[in-house]
Amino acid sequence: METQKVGQVILPGEIIGKIKSTSLKIGNGLNIEEDKVIATKGGILQYQEKDKYWISNFQKRYVPKMDHMVIGIIINQHGENYSVDIGSASRATLSIFGFEGATKKTRPNLENRSAVYARVIQADKDLETELICIDKRQKSSGFGPLDDQGYIFKCSLSLAESLLMNKTPVIKLLSNYIPFEIAIGINGRIWVKSEKPNHTIIIVNSIIQTEGTENETEISKIIKKNISVLL
Repeated sequence: METQKVGQVILPGEIIGKIKSTSLKIGNGLNIEEDKVIATKGGILQYQEKDKYWISNFQKRYVPKMDHMVIGIIINQHGENYSVDIGSASRATLSIFGFEGATKKTRPNLENRSAVYARVIQADKDLETELICIDKRQKSSGFGPLDDQGYIFKCSLSLAESLLMNKTPVIKLLSNYIPFEIAIGINGRIWVKSEKPNHTIIIVNSIIQTEGTENETEISKIIKKNISVLL
């Protein structure tokens, strides 16, 4: 897609450009209608190499979309479904069999307040949002219950999307100093597990403090400063 609107303020309904490549990837705030890319939200049009476009805005409430990767909190169980809070206007459902190899005997037994990393498989405004904890090949691939020894914190939706699209090198740079596991939900929730509480604090602070920064040198300075204070 060719467009001169990258970096400009975009209004809902505005035509961004015409699709000219099958490699085009769109994110938050954009939708495809026939051969055109249309803005569904207002904000700044962002671009990343490999034909990735999205709208960066300050939306606070998450709106589910198909195949979104989200972090959900189990609220309760009704029959064969869990009710899950994903930060949207309404709760989502997750089948007790929505895990790799799950049967009545082998399925995870999730308690209220447990966290899961899941994929959105139904996102229609007139229907209940549905989640699943396997990929399209029926494999877990990182989806499933999240260890309760980890720490979950909230961030802006634009930061979550930036992290998932590898637009910022902060995760890669942090891994040079600290071993950790991470799950990023596009719904503005991040789960982190590290060996020490101080390590977790460094990771969380570094991610939050570098929002909007793409310069590797500047991000490295912030990480090193956080490390010097806490280690």
